[in-house]
Amino acid sequence: MAEVAAKAADSVVEINTETVSSSFYGGQRVSQSAGSGVILSADGYIVTNNHVVAGADSITVRTRDGKSYWGYYTPKIG
Repeated sequence: MAEVAAKAADSVVEINTETVSSSFYGGQRVSQSAGSGVILSADGYIVTNNHVVAGADSITVRTRDGKSYWGYYTPKIG
């Protein structure tokens, strides 16, 4: 099992999101959240749970080697 986990570790990513909303008292409020995902293909498709990215205004993906990438949400079901 440890060998399988070691091979898969490079495809696991950290996903950070920001959502901007109007504050009750005026101005804007920025909410941040985080989750994880798995890289599915060499061209960058990542799978994650919908609640991680739904409604996000900005998405940043960080790979195991520490590199960060800006992303966008494309819902897929199937």
